[in-house]
This record gives sequence, C-alpha cells and structure tokens, in this order.
Amino acid sequence: MRSARAVLLPLVTLAVVTASACSERESGTPEANGMSPSSTPPAAGPPSTDVSAPNDTSPLAGIDPCSLLTTAEVEKHGAVQEGAPENKTVGTATVCTWPGDAGDSAALVPTTSVAIRQNAGVQDVNDKGSGVQHTEEDGRKYARSPGPGGCVIAIGVTTASRVDVVVSGTETADQACQIANSLVEAAEPNVPRG
Repeated sequence: MRSARAVLLPLVTLAVVTASACSERESGTPEANGMSPSSTPPAAGPPSTDVSAPNDTSPLAGIDPCSLLTTAEVEKHGAVQEGAPENKTVGTATVCTWPGDAGDSAALVPTTSVAIRQNAGVQDVNDKGSGVQHTEEDGRKYARSPGPGGCVIAIGVTTASRVDVVVSGTETADQACQIANSLVEAAEPNVPRG
C-alpha cells in the first residue's frame, strides 16, 4: 500500500517542472502525472464560502479537527505558538490552526490548519493559483491546490465532505505542499471514510 504522500509528492515536483516549461504567452494550467486540473477557472477576489448547512449525518459530524493531527506532528515542520492549536469556525468549516512561531526573527514559518468541510467534496476545492490536481489512492480521493506561499490538500470523505490540510507562510508553494503531504500522511488514518 502506497501512502498518500507517495502519490502526492511527485505531483509537486512534476507540477513545478511543468509550470516552468510553459511560456508566458500560453494560458492554462499545467497537468501533472496524468491528473487534470479543475475545470473551474480561478476565482477573482476572496475565496468563496460554502453556503449550505453542514450535514449532521456526515461521517465528519462531531469530529474535532484538532484531533486529526498532534502538535508534535505539526512541530516536525516548524515551531508553533504557545497555546496552539486554536479551534474556530470559518464560514461553515470547523478549523484547527497551529500558528507558526518565528520567535524573535522575521523568518517565514509555516502555519498549519485542518478544516472539516461537511458540505463540499474534493471536486469543490478552489484553485489557489496553480491549478487543482486530483488523484485517488486506496479508494480515497484527494485534491491538491498550491498557491503563493501555501498549499491545500483535501482528503475526500464523501462526495459532499472532505478534510483540508492547509499550510501557509512558506517561501514557496512547493515547500508548503511538501509539508502538507507529510501532514496528510499523518492525518489520513484519523479521517473517516464515507
């Protein structure tokens, strides 16, 4: 059995190489490893929010997003602020965040979030600027959306629910996706299947 990281990590490298091979005159999104980007164009302005109410019969109902990763797993990729994680609701998603801690320096440090979305599946992941790649592993669907200094990897639960692992505050999307891949590998066994 190959891990989700083993499947998604090559996409990061291939997507970066493919994107750098495109000329400035060509439009579109590079395809990586046989995966096609989302058919929806990047949204202009702020990201859309899900408007439907969470489904109480969802396999994710009642799950605390902070239970899907440990602080120790997150700290493997950078220090987190004291008192982390923080649990809150953003739109219709329940979100757990481990803010990065740079100490007294001005260095970029990753901030990690886990978001439970009970009303949007992996097909609904927003394009963060470099396309959305989709894959499937052991019957579980995944979507990856890198963008400037960040990356979202969605773990599918049902066609209408998912868990997002979000990493931001890095120098490159490649770096954020590498961290997100590692965290998805740690979180996936804790995410129920639909």
